[in-house]
Amino acid sequence: MDPVSIAAVGWGISFAGWLVSPIISKLLDKCYSYLGFHSSDRLEKMESKLLQLKHIAEKVEASNGAQYAEPVGNWTKKLKSAFYDVEDILDAIDYHRLRTEAVHRSAKSTKPVFNIDPSSRGKLSSAIDMLEKLINEGQELLSWVKLPTANSFEMTNEREYKGPFPPPAVFGRVNDVQTIRGMLHDTPAAGEPGPSTALCYSVVAIHGLPGSGKTTLAQSVFEEEKKAGYFNVIIWIHVSQKFAVKAVTSEMIEAALAPGEKCKLARNLGKLQHQLKEKLEHKKFLLVLDDVWNNKDLKKLDELLPPLRYGDSGSKILVTTRFEGVAKALGAQNLFPIPELKEDKFIEMFMHYALNGLKNSGQEFREHKIVGREIAQKLRGSPMAAKLVAGELSKNLQIDHWIRTRDSDLLKDTMGAIWWSYKQLEEHVRQCFRYCIMFPRRYPLKREELVDLWMAEGFLEAASGANNMENIGHACFNDLLSCSFIQPKEHSSDMTYFTIHDLFHDLLEDWRPDINVSRHAVSGYYRIEEGIVSEIPEPDQVRHLCIESYNETMFKEQILKLKNLRTIFMSGTTETMMTENDLGLLFKSLRKLRVVHVYYKKYKDSKVIPNFGDHLKHLRYLSLYPCDDDDDDYDYDLTLSGDFTKLYHLQMFYCSRTCVLHPSSSEEMCNLVNLRCMTFHDEDMCNLVNIPNIGRLTLLRTLGGAFTVRKASGYEIQQLEQLDKLCGTLKIKGLENVRSKEEARQAKLAKKVHLRELILQWQTDNQSSENKDVQKSKKHRISCLGAGPSTSTNQIPDPQEKVLEELCPPCLTSMLEIKGYGGSSYPSWLSEDEGKLKNLQYLKFLRCSASCPPSKICTLNLHTLIIEDCSWSSLPGNMECLASLKVLFICNCENMLLLPRLPVSLKEITIHYWKGTDPCPEIWVSLVKLTELTLNDCNWTSLPENMERLTLLKVLEIRNCKNILSLPRLPMSLKKLQIFGWKGTDACPGNWESLVNLEYLSLHDGSWTSLPEKMEMLTSLDILSITNCKNIMSLPRLPLSIRGLYCIKTPGVGEPLRNIPIWPENMEHLTLLETLMISGYKNIHPLPNLPRSLETFSVDNKNLMKDSEALLQMAASTSSGSNST
Repeated sequence: MDPVSIAAVGWGISFAGWLVSPIISKLLDKCYSYLGFHSSDRLEKMESKLLQLKHIAEKVEASNGAQYAEPVGNWTKKLKSAFYDVEDILDAIDYHRLRTEAVHRSAKSTKPVFNIDPSSRGKLSSAIDMLEKLINEGQELLSWVKLPTANSFEMTNEREYKGPFPPPAVFGRVNDVQTIRGMLHDTPAAGEPGPSTALCYSVVAIHGLPGSGKTTLAQSVFEEEKKAGYFNVIIWIHVSQKFAVKAVTSEMIEAALAPGEKCKLARNLGKLQHQLKEKLEHKKFLLVLDDVWNNKDLKKLDELLPPLRYGDSGSKILVTTRFEGVAKALGAQNLFPIPELKEDKFIEMFMHYALNGLKNSGQEFREHKIVGREIAQKLRGSPMAAKLVAGELSKNLQIDHWIRTRDSDLLKDTMGAIWWSYKQLEEHVRQCFRYCIMFPRRYPLKREELVDLWMAEGFLEAASGANNMENIGHACFNDLLSCSFIQPKEHSSDMTYFTIHDLFHDLLEDWRPDINVSRHAVSGYYRIEEGIVSEIPEPDQVRHLCIESYNETMFKEQILKLKNLRTIFMSGTTETMMTENDLGLLFKSLRKLRVVHVYYKKYKDSKVIPNFGDHLKHLRYLSLYPCDDDDDDYDYDLTLSGDFTKLYHLQMFYCSRTCVLHPSSSEEMCNLVNLRCMTFHDEDMCNLVNIPNIGRLTLLRTLGGAFTVRKASGYEIQQLEQLDKLCGTLKIKGLENVRSKEEARQAKLAKKVHLRELILQWQTDNQSSENKDVQKSKKHRISCLGAGPSTSTNQIPDPQEKVLEELCPPCLTSMLEIKGYGGSSYPSWLSEDEGKLKNLQYLKFLRCSASCPPSKICTLNLHTLIIEDCSWSSLPGNMECLASLKVLFICNCENMLLLPRLPVSLKEITIHYWKGTDPCPEIWVSLVKLTELTLNDCNWTSLPENMERLTLLKVLEIRNCKNILSLPRLPMSLKKLQIFGWKGTDACPGNWESLVNLEYLSLHDGSWTSLPEKMEMLTSLDILSITNCKNIMSLPRLPLSIRGLYCIKTPGVGEPLRNIPIWPENMEHLTLLETLMISGYKNIHPLPNLPRSLETFSVDNKNLMKDSEALLQMAASTSSGSNST
């Protein structure tokens, strides 16, 4: 396809679907409501004309009508601009409506009836006139376009058939072929259900980018399986080529026929399926479904698959698809994401197709190889592009032709399939993807950020319907991720990032009606990269701007003149930043902005964010990164001006510094009714939760901190009633201020189905005194908000147990913490047999004063149970029944004296400050899965004698258990042993020499006089740490595996320094030793020969080195990377 034809396709795809997109329908619906009933007929006619225009535009697109690109492209720009104007006018009207409602709300008057002012009505009417005029012009323009006959431009899903014949050559896929064949040969184990009780087949899927070689790989597997004879019947179906169920069933029957066998095919589907059943019955088959596309295909496949159920066990279906979600929906148990070819294999494949017939010798070949490698490197790893370009090169082997090809845009001829792939997406998904053209190539995208940007631009509003916009946004993202338009990117941090493949950047950047005009400006997107352009072309068309390289002159002379700009997104990679003054000019000059994401240089000592004024009526997304000379200085806050609360359309606000509201603005924050999220650098200091009447912000997704119930008006727990969009974590403090169960019930926590973590906290008297200093330090934050009038009454509050009963978490809560609870019993929703909290995995009780625990905890999936500083006399009665419990943590529960039988599933047990007696030995017998045991300050007199039976135990930590004087036999599985404050004898476990898996041994503050003589037998020991064990005078022979040796002594006041213990006699032979640390000892003489493997030798007393020539010699003899201190 030539460049001009690509341009013609470009405007068609970017426009034809847009004409009847949900956004346009939404705009026209709004026009109906604002202009009144008398205009509805006129607007309905416009919608009808738009539908006609769409069909004509699609035909022009299908005909590759390059000669119409310029006039149609110019008209397209005008029409889009007219729609944008209408959208801006409607948005301004909505802004005034919100402002009117805010004023009346502040005056506490009844909600007004909003009427648009005559000026706005006039602007809207004029804009509709212009829109109608352009639509009529479009009809006239497209009416004289000479289109080919219907058959020549009729759209089709078909592409060249790639049936069951082998690919000419396969490169770099040998291992991939064998991996997939291994998946195909994986059969059910003995005893698993056979075809009589379950499907006889399973599904294997190859998925990946278009043109990545999925079909070629499947063809290779197909050919190998034909030779192997493992399957009785092998069938290849190209789904996209012809997918009428009847036709495909007929094709499967023909493929299943034995050589020379003939079969008269039935005419109706039922009889065809019966024929197919007979051909497959009791036979092991392999069915390859190449290029399955979407859910429509899946519905047809449901009709196709019933006869396959009669095959033999071990049958397989191999699917190739661009969409991972389609593979999963089809029931694929094995997914194979097709990897990119290594560069050398890719170049080898390219040269194979390009040099077809050319002998691999002589000067001519060497020249072709050099130029061919440069061409291949421009194809960005696309096998499809490589075959197409190489195939064209093989037709003309003149080196001049190859050089011209190298210097041209090689991907033009590969775009047809990618265009078609793109067109399968719904229009609003395509629009979301088009937005990504604004970002630089390989720019790391974050899912939440991208969804919020799409929402701010209005791409999701019209498509949302009954769903909320966030759900639609994530669905769009998942669609793009599933078909590999967006790809996950590995990153060192916990955050997952995504990128867009270069091939799709090429797809997006081909939208231009004239190849001599900036593609970014024409399509509404522009990006300022490192090579800053001197002039932004067609500035009135630029609506979305990304700045990779900032230039103040360009900003003032050009960017501030982009009066239609909706988005300014500054990349964090820019070396120069906007000044604080420039940011103020930005807010003042560009009044149509919806998205602002900028880094700016803050003036020294400036502690305010520039005024927003009353200009930013359309702003929805505000993300600010103020920087100064000391980037680590976060000790002060930035103040938001009072006009911040007049950004009535604002949905998202993020600032890399903690922000506070202007004192006069706190009560007006509740007027930002579209606000969804407000996040600062320090979320604990985020004062969004401190604003009064927060319940009016019904779209909030997160509070950014703890919601504190107060006795002041506007801070009641009922403020949470309408906040049903809250997701993630909700922390509620000050529950002692809830006066009744009716108030608690009004919070309606159970309705907040998007919450996953809930923290309920009462404040005790002790906490009140502890928090005085903290509250004092935050005084400047809270004082600006006002406390509001008190709502306290003489009413006697309900007991806390009645309040907690009404605070039932939502059913999908996975984490629950109850802190400071003083009730005498626990709520029924924790112990009901039907289990309202079936998804609960983490449960914590902290400072709960009730003497009795919950009678039982009915949650099947509980993973972690923490009880800390509670007055409980025992654990819940059904502990043994918590079959999913893996972690049990008990700390400072003085009244708890006995451990009950514990669930078999436990893997980690931690007990701190236990005053009770030794647990029964039977308890340990059942803990066969235990991997970690930590005891701290326990009154136990011994460890269980049967500890050796804990065959999975890997970590044992004993701290300050002064009554435990000896160690029993320990399990051989132990890898880490830490003993602190040991008061017992030198007695070691009787099977010390058997601990061959022990890797880490730490002895701290113990009364040992020596280490075991059999230390050398701990053949896996990696680290030995001896701290404050003053009676150990010598070290035995150590295992050769040791890499780190630490001898540390912290002398008490007036205590003399001691000599270091005598070195082990095999010190020189510890050839893996890398670190030797000595601290707090008087002398290190005599110094042994040290191994050359030592990298770090650290002593903390310089006096030890004065007379130690041997030490200096040792340091000099070690590797150059050694450290001596």
